[in-house]
This record gives sequence, C-alpha cells and structure tokens, in this order.
Amino acid sequence: MPPADWDDLLEKEFVDRPNAAAEITRWVESPTEKRILSVVAPPGNGKTWILRSLYEDWSNPGKRLVLWLDAPAIIRRQEEQDTARMIEPEAFRQWFDEVQRRAAQHCHHLRPIGKIADFKAQIEALVEMLCNCDLPHSPVLIVDGYDEITERQAETLSLRLLHPFLGRPCTRLILAHRAEWPVKDILSYKRERFFLSEKDPLSRQFALEQFERLFEQRYPGHPPLNPSDWMDSQCRYYCWNHPFINRFLFECGLASQDVPSLAPLTPQNFVDCCKAVIERPDAQGKPRYPALTDEEFGLLHQLATQFSEKWTETKVASEMGISLMLIDARFTRLFNAGVIVNLSPSPFYQVADGIREILREITVEQV
Repeated sequence: MPPADWDDLLEKEFVDRPNAAAEITRWVESPTEKRILSVVAPPGNGKTWILRSLYEDWSNPGKRLVLWLDAPAIIRRQEEQDTARMIEPEAFRQWFDEVQRRAAQHCHHLRPIGKIADFKAQIEALVEMLCNCDLPHSPVLIVDGYDEITERQAETLSLRLLHPFLGRPCTRLILAHRAEWPVKDILSYKRERFFLSEKDPLSRQFALEQFERLFEQRYPGHPPLNPSDWMDSQCRYYCWNHPFINRFLFECGLASQDVPSLAPLTPQNFVDCCKAVIERPDAQGKPRYPALTDEEFGLLHQLATQFSEKWTETKVASEMGISLMLIDARFTRLFNAGVIVNLSPSPFYQVADGIREILREITVEQV
C-alpha cells in the first residue's frame, strides 16, 4: 500500500494539463451566467490535482473568492440511512468557519453567522450576504470527492449544502466526480460537463513526464533513466494512461537494489496496484473506499478477463451460475468502489479504464 502522504507527493510533482486548466478557467471567468460545472474523470485520473492547483491559483490575493469542500470530510461515512445524521455537525462547523473567514477577506462588511441548527439556513444566509457584497467575480465552490460517498449521502449533501449555495445567481459550483455518478437535487440548475481527458489525453508522454519528476526526486544528480523499454517489457495490456497506476508501478520499478535501475514488476505488484487504487487514502488519511473481499476481487478479475468489454448483470449471473440478487449486491460494491462503471444506455457495465488492463496482467492463479 502507498504511504498516507502519497497523494501529497503526487500533487507536488503535478504534471501540467494546460488545455484542461484553461478550459475550466474560461468557464469560471465567463461573463455569462454559469451555475454548475462537472469535472469528470475516472477515479485516480487527476481531478483533485488539477482542481487543487486551480484553487490555489484563483485564490491568490486580489483574485476571486474560491471555496473548497472535501465531501467525505463532513459526512458520517458509516451513516447510510438517516439523512438527518449524515452531515457531521462539528466537521461542518469547522468547514463553515473557514468559509466565513475566507469570505470576510473579500467582503469586509460580512457579518458573522451564528450557530444555526439548520445547515441549509447557514449557507443561505452566507450566500445572501455575498450576493449583496458587489464582488468583482462570482464566488466559486469546488466540491471534491462527491463520488467517494454513497449515492444517498451525495443526495443529502446536494440538498442541504449545494442547493442553498446555488440559491442566488451570483454563485458557481464545480463538482468533481466520475462519469456515471448521479448528480441529483441540483439538476434544476444548468450544468455543463467537462471530461478531463478530452483536452489533455493521458498518453505515453504524460507517463514519461511523471517518471522524470519521480526519478529526479528520488535520485537527484543522477543521469535520468529512459523507462520506455522497461514499460514495454513489463506490461502486455496496460497502456500507461492512468496517473495513479503509473506512479504506483514506477515506485515498484524503482525499488531495485541496483540504484538507479528498474526492477521487473511482479504479479503481486499488479494485485497490490489494483487494491491501492481502491484503498488509497483521502484527504483525512482514510481509505476512499472499503477494501474488496477476496470474492469481490475475484469477480472483478473475472469481469476484466473472461467477459467482453461490456456486459449486463443478467449476463454475468447467467454465465457464472450465480443468483441475480447476489450479483446485484456485488456489483453495487464494485460500482461504489469506482472499479466498474455503468455505461449509457443502461444496463451495461464495464471495468474502469486502467483497472481493466492491470487486471489482465494477473493470471487466475495469482488472484
């Protein structure tokens, strides 16, 4: 498993995606009314990295008011039924206090909003004051991790926090989530979708730049290695087009005892890589998704290696001789972990890009 600060290391060696950054910035700065932008990419493809980079750039003194919300940080992850208890009061209070502090830097006559039991009322009161503050730019709220909580929790977050934030036309919202994740309770507002890979497709060159930054960090002063031959020889299926997987495999390669050189990848490296994509820590250092059971991981491997590119629950249940109810429960777990995606038109599914190819590097005996 990667260390708890692995995502921080990745962000420090952030690989520039200029076209995507420019497109998102144009949306934010557009003089026409904008309400919601969905920044869409599979798990581990860099949504957090690019939005955090833009957040820091936009937040420079003299620029616009930009707020950041890490959705899992204020949700009681274990609460999946009682919507009244899904938002953690103390976590919300800490986040809202920081929001008020940042807002006061842009709107000097902003009055502190006292503790109100209703989260929605607090957001509405803040937005009311912001929209009456004659700010030069529309305030922007960036919500990360929207697809790292359950669908029901996301609905509650939308209803109680995001919907009231959009209650006046002066505000804009950016949501980071994977393509198939449902966005509800705010669909009455105009929403545009931006697919991260369309502007800056992840390519071999992208992977080589990642490796170069990692190598310079690990072995300063050494002549750089060219990993191209190693990349070709180690993977039959994987195309080096997933930032998190790239970094994980490069780390494994640089574990060689011969410094600096690249060690061959082992079957266990590929198994650990798949599990790390699911269990990598979030901003609180907690796994983004619960670990898959051995049965669930075995099913995921079968889906990637023994079925066509897309399939239905009914087809899988029939071919595996398993009840549809059991398959549905396992599909729900795999979907919530971000490793299978629901295609359009439903009811077709496929294993997520990157994960599918890594699973194909693993034989049945190694699962």
